[in-house]
Amino acid sequence: MDISKAYSVENGVIIDEDNGGPFYSGGTASPIGLDLPTQTFYVQPTAGGPIIWRKFSTGVNDWRQLSAQDIPFVDTGSTYKPATTDINKALEELRTTVITKPQVITATLNGTYNLLKDSFSLIDVHGTATGFSIELPDAMTLVEGRIYEIINDSSEAITIKDYAGTSLVVLNSFDQARFVLEHNVAAAGTWVYSVSSTTATGISSETLEESTLFATGSSTDVLITGFTLTPISGRYAVWFSSDIDITQNNRLGQCVLYKAGVAVEDTRRTAQGVSSNFNTSFQTIGVITVNGAETIDVRVNISNGTLSVRGRTLVLIRLGQ
Repeated sequence: MDISKAYSVENGVIIDEDNGGPFYSGGTASPIGLDLPTQTFYVQPTAGGPIIWRKFSTGVNDWRQLSAQDIPFVDTGSTYKPATTDINKALEELRTTVITKPQVITATLNGTYNLLKDSFSLIDVHGTATGFSIELPDAMTLVEGRIYEIINDSSEAITIKDYAGTSLVVLNSFDQARFVLEHNVAAAGTWVYSVSSTTATGISSETLEESTLFATGSSTDVLITGFTLTPISGRYAVWFSSDIDITQNNRLGQCVLYKAGVAVEDTRRTAQGVSSNFNTSFQTIGVITVNGAETIDVRVNISNGTLSVRGRTLVLIRLGQ
C-alpha cells in the first residue's frame, strides 16, 4: 500500500458494503453519541493501542468495545478441539482442561541436566543410562509457586537436586514427582515435593533369611554377617526376628536396626538370659526412610558371655516415598 495516496479525513469516515453493512468508521474520539448505523465497527486510536467499538443497536449510545463474545473461536490446528466456536465458552472450557507439552530428555551416563527458568513445566526422562540427575533452576530467578513435574520413564533411577546440588529425592523407574517452589530467597530455594510411585504399597520389597549360626561375645554392636540390604528409595516398615541363645545367666543381649551405619535407637530390643544357655528370641520393628544409596542392617551385642543367633529373618515392606 502506498500511504502517500491514502485519504486524510478530519472527523472520521464511514465505509459501507452494498448499503447493508457492516459499516466501518473511525476517529480519535469515542463513538458514543454518534448516530451511525447498527453493525458499524469503529476504530479509535489511543496511546495504549487501538480500541474497536461495535454499534449493537439503533440508539446513539448503543456502543460497546469489542469483547471476547464478538470474536469467533478459530481452530488453529491444535490437537485439542473445544466443543464450541464461541471464544468465551471455549476459554471457560479450557479452564478445566490442562494442555501441557512435555520436554523430553534422554538420560546420559552420570550426567546432569540443568533446568532453567524458561524450561518446560513437564519433564519426561527416557533412556537406559545410570547415574543421571536433574538439577532444578536457580530459585532466585523464579516466582514462588513455580511448578515442575518430572516423570522418570527411563529404565534406571534418577536423582533430583536443587540448584546447590543437594539431593532432594531419587525417582525410580516410572516414578513421577511434582516440585513446587515455596521460597526463593536463596538460589537453592525451598521446594515442596511429592512422589507418585509405581511400587505397590503392601508388597514385600526385600527379604533376608538365614539359619547358619552367628555367634559373638562383643559388648558393642556388631553386624550379623550378610544381614545388610540396600533398598530403593522409600519409606519402609522393617521387621527382624531371630532365635537366640544366651550362654550365661542374667546376661543381656541386644539387637538393633541400623540405617547407613547409624543405629536407629527406637528399634533396639533387649533379651535377658535367666539360666545358662538360655533360649529366647529377638523381635524388633521400625519405620525407616532411605534415599536409594543407604543401607539397612541388623547388629547385636551381649553384655558378657556369648550370644548365638540362629534362624533369622529380615523383611522390608515399602510404604511409599
